[in-house]
Amino acid sequence: MKRKIITQLSGGLGNQMFMYAAARAIALRMNADLYLDCKHGFKNDRLYRRNFALNHLDIKFKEAPPPLLQFGYPGGHFIHRISRRLKRHLPYLNIRYIQERFFSAPEQVVNLPSSDYYIEGYWQSERYFEDYRDQIRKDFRIIKPISDSVREEAKMIQELGDRGIALCVRRYQEVKKFVNLSVIGKDYYLEAMKCMARQVQNPVFICFSQTPEWVKEHLSDHYEIRYIIPKDYKSGEIDDLFLLTQCKHFIISNSTFYWWGAWLSEVPGKEIIAPEQWYFPETPLKEWTILKS
Repeated sequence: MKRKIITQLSGGLGNQMFMYAAARAIALRMNADLYLDCKHGFKNDRLYRRNFALNHLDIKFKEAPPPLLQFGYPGGHFIHRISRRLKRHLPYLNIRYIQERFFSAPEQVVNLPSSDYYIEGYWQSERYFEDYRDQIRKDFRIIKPISDSVREEAKMIQELGDRGIALCVRRYQEVKKFVNLSVIGKDYYLEAMKCMARQVQNPVFICFSQTPEWVKEHLSDHYEIRYIIPKDYKSGEIDDLFLLTQCKHFIISNSTFYWWGAWLSEVPGKEIIAPEQWYFPETPLKEWTILKS
């Protein structure tokens, strides 16, 4: 019988993509079946009311049935301790529980011994899945039909060619209180735009943001900026992800969604500028240009 890897999903599209990618890599290493817990991670999301957001990507998984969801309930650690004593007598209690340790090294899950696992965490580092980059790119192929209006925006980006630079601004205006996360200010974006302008002749910045009015007020004095139409926060994320992958260069905020847009772009010779401040220090890649924020 094949091993089972179960991962809990939570958060928005960017977070869910990191969770899937890490678990998918573990499953591939062990030749195991990948199951997604699409239930417990969203139960207490009263702010965003998010749910499963990977359905428009070509991902490979099975939805976890109730017997495999034992650790998704409150008290998963306690259940894990009990299960080690009872697993001889009850099926499914052979599953080991792994919770990400804050600032933990990726080796925590990269070198796991073969077994069945329920894993929970954010896993926001490419090191969790870097050995399977090509497969993750295939899994994250967008299968949702693209509308005519979005194709028109994509055409504009493609016509800009090397001059087009994605300016990805997230202000986290929907969050009243932050924990270990800073809103990136205008100085970072202005410095990043200057850096790009030194490398790209006649740059045109393509703004992706839910707060375009802030961009117009603080960033529009020195360079040409074109604005992608803000879309519905939930249903429009896939459209914006598609548009991001059409861009040549990137200035991103500390957003996992924009991280994936830059990472998935396969345009040759791309340049990426990212802030130094992230929830997890290992999130930005070493080959990116990192600026103080």
